[in-house]
Amino acid sequence: MNALSRSRLMDQTLRELRKLKEQGPRTSYWAALQVAAPGLLEELLEHQNALELAPCEQISHVVADWLWIRIVGWCQRHNVPELQREELFKLIESVKAGLPLTP
Repeated sequence: MNALSRSRLMDQTLRELRKLKEQGPRTSYWAALQVAAPGLLEELLEHQNALELAPCEQISHVVADWLWIRIVGWCQRHNVPELQREELFKLIESVKAGLPLTP
């Protein structure tokens, strides 16, 4: 499983746990938390280890990729035209490459 798939699975697990905490019986939440906690903790430790070993440039690429995924989701939810999405993509790629931003 690649890092993006693991990250999505972790996000989904956390969303489901929050939902269960807010809407479900407390006993179900605590039972689910006990099952999910070891995997979540292991994933957090692996992620921290990867970040500690990664050079700053690699970290900035991860941040830019994460930001791009968030922007694409926002654009889709708000029906942003494809041309504007392409301009946003160019902006994110400039940030990743460390190029100066032009107005």
